[in-house]
Amino acid sequence: MSAPDLSNLPTLDEATAETVRNAALAQLGDQSEATNLGLLPRLLSIGVEFVFIDTTVTAPAECVLVFADDQPLANWGHPCRYQFFDTEGTLLADQPALFPPDLEPNAVKLDWFHVPVVFPDHVEEPASQAVTWRTVLGTSGPLVLEDIDHRYAVLFTSLISNRRHVEDLELLYRTLTDVYGFATDHIRVVCFDGTVGCTDFSPIGDWDGDKTPYQLYVDASAAVAAFEDAVTELAGVMSDKSLLFVHTNNHGAPQGLCIDTSTVVDPYTFGTIVASAGAIGTLVVTMEQCYSGAFQRATIDNSAATQTVFTSAVPADKVSAGDAHFDPWARNFIEALRGGTAYGLDLPGTADPDGSESVSMREAFDYSVVNNNNALDDPQYEDKPSGCGDQIFLGTKHTIITLPDAVDDGTRMADSGTGSTDDVMATSGSGDTDSSGQQT
Repeated sequence: MSAPDLSNLPTLDEATAETVRNAALAQLGDQSEATNLGLLPRLLSIGVEFVFIDTTVTAPAECVLVFADDQPLANWGHPCRYQFFDTEGTLLADQPALFPPDLEPNAVKLDWFHVPVVFPDHVEEPASQAVTWRTVLGTSGPLVLEDIDHRYAVLFTSLISNRRHVEDLELLYRTLTDVYGFATDHIRVVCFDGTVGCTDFSPIGDWDGDKTPYQLYVDASAAVAAFEDAVTELAGVMSDKSLLFVHTNNHGAPQGLCIDTSTVVDPYTFGTIVASAGAIGTLVVTMEQCYSGAFQRATIDNSAATQTVFTSAVPADKVSAGDAHFDPWARNFIEALRGGTAYGLDLPGTADPDGSESVSMREAFDYSVVNNNNALDDPQYEDKPSGCGDQIFLGTKHTIITLPDAVDDGTRMADSGTGSTDDVMATSGSGDTDSSGQQT
């Protein structure tokens, strides 16, 4: 972890804080309506270091830190500045960076005093009942599908995740289990510190989609080894019929996917890890974090799957957009697969333009491009063999058998390579499929 221990440093008195706030505001000039400012409420000693992935920011003297966020609507890391002032309000240094000083869970938090840029206010009331295929098909009991026991997923977010990143994971988890009938013991979740938690809200509270408790079953805290272990464990039960869906949601740096503000999974390592899934039927990788397009080549070139899809919120040189709830690109992509919004409402447009009652990986991507109305995201897509994503689905129609309602005892099955019928629900689609999700 990179946040310095500031616990023994003196708290700023209000007179000094006000002097520095006014000095920082005077420095903004034409940026006054585009940059947010936060004051770190400690008197820093000379040499205090803020260490990030490839940058170290150092206090040049006994001073006060004002943090300038120059791109407040983006995920980290994005352009920002560390402004160091003496106690009289003189600017001593203005150092560029990509991460704030308080992103780590135990860091001293900034006092934001100038916030002209905020996420848009678009409160969405949840429907009375969340969208699942039970409600769509009007059935009360679990539904059993043929050939569903070869679908697996790994969901990842980091030690520096914001609430919106965990909300995205929950949306995807519910989509996989409620809509597509993924067995819960076929899903591995690597999240935050091993709990359903985040850095900006503690406790995280109920999920914003339908205001109910989170359903995520977290397997491990965020670490490179934990992500590798998740893929390796599933590789042991997968075959050439299997589909593996990998989703990362979090912050990023030009060097890779963040574990925290000083550690990343670089593209080469990521490509090696997902390649360890072996010669499976289908690999789908979706990545939300900043600079996520940097993983495209490593994923496509290293994959040993018969068919591979890679899609990301942005190319290798851009930052991705955030929001108060959910991340715009991830939300749109997952909602397309879900067939409804995170709040249980109808989609604003169609995710199934050919009317097949299935949403392919390519259709979900196309929907995410059309319906993601922000200037930061720039979604990327590639599949191998070319065009295969048009025929890759997370699930399709099969014979439906209605069973009595199951009793959930709260336990999690040991992975045996087959799913529990109690976990399975109906999926959308048309035509016959093999177990990898390829329509035949």
